[in-house]
This record gives sequence, C-alpha cells and structure tokens, in this order.
Amino acid sequence: MFRVLKKFLFIVLIILTICTGGFTIYHHAKNNIEKNTYSKIFGNNLKFVTVNGKKMSCYEKGLGDKTIVLLSGFGTPSPIANFMPLIEKLSENYKVIAIEYFGYGFSDNTAEIRSNDNFVSEIRTALKQLGVKPPYVLMPHSFSGIYSMHYANKYPEEISAIIGLDDSKPNQMKNNSSVTKHWYDEIKSFLGIYRIIDYFNKDYMEDMFFKGIDKNIYSEDLLDLMHKDFVWHYNTISNVNEENMTYKNASELFDIKYPESLPVLSILCSKNADKESLGWVKLHEDVISNPEIQKIEILEGRHYIHYTQSDAIAKLTDDFLSKIN
Repeated sequence: MFRVLKKFLFIVLIILTICTGGFTIYHHAKNNIEKNTYSKIFGNNLKFVTVNGKKMSCYEKGLGDKTIVLLSGFGTPSPIANFMPLIEKLSENYKVIAIEYFGYGFSDNTAEIRSNDNFVSEIRTALKQLGVKPPYVLMPHSFSGIYSMHYANKYPEEISAIIGLDDSKPNQMKNNSSVTKHWYDEIKSFLGIYRIIDYFNKDYMEDMFFKGIDKNIYSEDLLDLMHKDFVWHYNTISNVNEENMTYKNASELFDIKYPESLPVLSILCSKNADKESLGWVKLHEDVISNPEIQKIEILEGRHYIHYTQSDAIAKLTDDFLSKIN
C-alpha cells in the first residue's frame, strides 16, 4: 500500500512539475508578446535607451523650453500609462519625459542594487542618451521624492526645480524598520503566479494601485497596460530589491534639507495631509530651507494625486515655474 501511495505521489509531483514549467514558459513568452503589442500604442513617443547595457523605456512629448522629468513611485504599474493624462496636459507647455526605471513598464529588470546613487546615475544616463540637456524640472511621485532629493543635493547644477506629487520625504521612514521581502516573492513572480491572480481577481491589483483613479480619463488600453505591467514586474528581482532598500535609501537623507537656491513645490493630497498621525505636511515643511521659493500646496484626492487632478497640477506647475528663471 505504501509503495503504491509513493508511486502515486511521485506521478503527481511529475505532473505538477511539468505543468508549472509549461506555464512558466508560457508566462515569459506571453510577457514578451504583450510588451511588443502594448508598446505600439505609444508610437514614436516611446523611446528606448541603453543604460548600463540594459534597455530602459522613456516617453517623450512636447517642445517647451523647460524639461519636466516625471519619476514614478515605488511599485507604480506602467509609469508611462499611469502618468499619461498628466503628460498630455504638461506637454502643452513643456517638454515632458517619463522614465520607467528598471523593473517597470517596458524597461528590463536588473539585479543591480536599487540604491539612491544607482537610481540617480540611471536617470542621468537615460536623459543623456535621449539628448536632453540639463537643467531639468524633476516631478517625482511618492518614493521618487527620495531619489530626487538625492539628485538635487548631489548635482544641484542639473536641477532647476522639483515639483513633488505627494512625494516621500526621508524622515517619514525614521520610525520604520527596514523592509524585508524574500526570495520566494521573486519565485512567485518568476513562475507567473501574479498572472493567474490578475486573471481571476482584477481587484487584487486595483486595490493596491487604482484607488481614486478616474477611469473616465484613462483609456481601456492604459488601464489594461497597467494590469499587464503588474503581471510582468510585481515582485521581480528589481521590485523586491527596491522595496528592501527603501529604509536605507531614506536613511541616507535623514534630516537633510533642500539646497537654499532650489525652487521646490510639494503638491500634497488631502487624504494624507488630513491624517495627523502621518504628520505629512510637517515632513514636507521640515525639508524647506528657503520658504521664499519652496512651497506646499494641497489638492483634494488620494496618494496617486494625478489620477484625478492633472489639470490642477498643470496649473500649479505653470504658476510656479513662471516665477523662477
């Protein structure tokens, strides 16, 4: 009896291994097909540059004198699609470039450590490859506020202003312990588990990333692409490494303020600004070194403030940049 059971379990194991291997191959082949298909919706505005021997995707639109560089927050599904309504508004008056970090959108994954220095180096290299010369206006959302602050302190001559979209500040991590995601999170991504999850439960991804989104201003293609990018990249090696580095990256900038000569506008969402426990407004006040050119504005909405407030963000951007050289 035991011998029969052992043989049965062995056969089951073989079948599961074959099925898992087959689905994993299908998942990765499907990823490549989907990326090729969805990339076509952006036409010639979608650019690919080579950074450290890997492919990085960027979206470029507009012909203004000032260049605004959009930088997505941690985990943001398909940054180009995510920012698209805002890109359309800003590109009326500015050259706008949205960069998809490694492990996002159409960009490759990387095993390189996701440190402040590497993020800034990759941003600078991508912009140089695009032939766009500094100074730039950085427009970071969420945790890219940390990378932007590091950039501005390390290369102040390259940044003419920072306009943050509910952007993170280093000291918010002071009371947090370091994040630890594990190897098995990457295994789930590699095997295509999130493709299965997204197929059977669309709300899984939307509960994390779509809260507050105005689906009237996002086309079906953009919404589908954000779902697909979740399947392609969620908990890949780049994604896991970045999350595990959040505390270290923030800690490198604890108690640091912006350079006094740097114009800064922090556009905060009311959802976070109203939470006294977050101390969200004070965190942004604490990095101000020159109140004459460093300001805070609050807009009604949630953390992905550009989901509903692209017009208002563009108007605040126009007003703010018109007052600086």
